[in-house]
Amino acid sequence: MNKKLIALILCVSTQTLFSQLSREQQLGLESQFIEATKAFTLSQWDEAESLYLGIYNKDRNNHASCYQLSRISNQLNKEEEALRYARLATQMDPNNPWYLDHLSNLQLRAGQIDACAETLRKLVVLEDSEDSAFFKLKALLARTERWEDLIELFELKEQISGPSPDLLLSRAGTYVKLNQVSKAQKEMERAIDL
Repeated sequence: MNKKLIALILCVSTQTLFSQLSREQQLGLESQFIEATKAFTLSQWDEAESLYLGIYNKDRNNHASCYQLSRISNQLNKEEEALRYARLATQMDPNNPWYLDHLSNLQLRAGQIDACAETLRKLVVLEDSEDSAFFKLKALLARTERWEDLIELFELKEQISGPSPDLLLSRAGTYVKLNQVSKAQKEMERAIDL
């Protein structure tokens, strides 16, 4: 996603991020957040990291600073640190699709396949009208030959979005991989009937 768009959205959301602090503290942290976001946008990683870390140290509930610290750590190839901050951000705001998507990318890169699959599953449920997490998880499960998990994913997607020929045919193909031909035929018949 475009760095400027992310910076704008993060700056606009600072009002709710600092709501539990005094007005004076809020203004100071909002100003610091804007400066950190400017440094981030300009790829001034050390300055941005220092500013976001200062925000986090003053407000341990600031999930946006954790997300940004994770992104900076990722840019600096600090894999463990990036994962730690991404997990913190998603713990504080577990339904934020940006945080979950970012965490899943880091988990995949770190080879944490089970954790990545679980994070993507959460994202599939959250993004009921979007399919990017669904397709990422579908590819991950197919690549790792986790056919039963793939069947469960297709069932989840059908519960969310309803049946579609593509979904039913994909599930039929997965049943073939599992040598469950009769189930595959039923799925194909359902696809034809749609």
